[in-house]
Amino acid sequence: MSISRLMQMGAAGVPTVQKQAVIFVGDGNIAAYEWIPGTGFGSAYSAPSLPTNSNYDCFFSNNKDAFFVAGSSSPYVSAWAWNTDTGFGSALSQPSSPQTVYAYGGGDINSADSAVVIGGQAGGGGQPEVVAYAFSSSGGFGTKYSDPSSLIGQTVRQVNFDPTDANIVMGVDQYLGFSVAKYAWSNSSGFGSKTTYTGINFGGGYGIDFHPSGSYVVVTTGSSPYARSYGYSSSGFGSLVSTPSSTPGSATDDPAFNSDGSVVALCEFNSPYVHAYAYSSGSFGTKYSNPSSLPGGYRESVRFSPDDDVIFVGGGGGSTKVDIYNWSNSSGFGSRISTPSAANFRTRQIAVVKG
Repeated sequence: MSISRLMQMGAAGVPTVQKQAVIFVGDGNIAAYEWIPGTGFGSAYSAPSLPTNSNYDCFFSNNKDAFFVAGSSSPYVSAWAWNTDTGFGSALSQPSSPQTVYAYGGGDINSADSAVVIGGQAGGGGQPEVVAYAFSSSGGFGTKYSDPSSLIGQTVRQVNFDPTDANIVMGVDQYLGFSVAKYAWSNSSGFGSKTTYTGINFGGGYGIDFHPSGSYVVVTTGSSPYARSYGYSSSGFGSLVSTPSSTPGSATDDPAFNSDGSVVALCEFNSPYVHAYAYSSGSFGTKYSNPSSLPGGYRESVRFSPDDDVIFVGGGGGSTKVDIYNWSNSSGFGSRISTPSAANFRTRQIAVVKG
């Protein structure tokens, strides 16, 4: 659509529709599509070649002008310019001297879009399990922040900036008596003191997601009841608020809230492979009925579409690796939507964007 036509529509009071996109990443594969609400998949974007064959995470900058992939081979994190109308732009500069962190725990960008963190397994020799770099969408990766003064001591399975950029929070393997930990964080000076939460010690901390309010956080773990909701503030994790009354039967991964935080979904390694719960004030509510047609195997990633009308579920089991369902916040899972053949690979992470 031409700029002049957009201006005419705006002058006439006609609302313009923001374009949406969904990207699937796993190992050495990537598939990216326009997403059209009410219709489904649109045109495929021309996707870049990924730098490694072991990619575990993908995410957009908050300004929606950069797209990132984190993996377990050098340079461990890469970025490209992004525009939802046109897709991928040029590759942005990589870390000049990438520090070895096998990024099984993926990565995240802070709310100011000025720093990127990745986490996973250290390269040995006393190196840290998390590394952070300065970043700008115009120049790419900049200087590496100084390493944390105190190591986690075990593999990081999930890493996120908290909503206020006051902390970097991590789900970890739990062998040392804690499932989550955090570093205090400053956008100017980087890593601060470490806190380990020995009261949150329930198997591996496989996933973390913050409620849109920033006041609660859901952690998915390797032991029953497999999902827990805690209060959260800039000081870190607070008290346990809730666990699901209808619990998954095995380890869960990658919790994800819908746009207003009224629903939280999570993946499971065993059937039914995906769960969704009503959520309010930090508490799990009623579990939505399972999809009538279940995913074909274990699932590792789940995301709601920007308009909460579809839920995407990805993983590695079964003949179909990505399951897509119509979704209603009132009634839950609906009918299946066909998965493009180009996206039928082990999907470790899914990213969605609007505008």
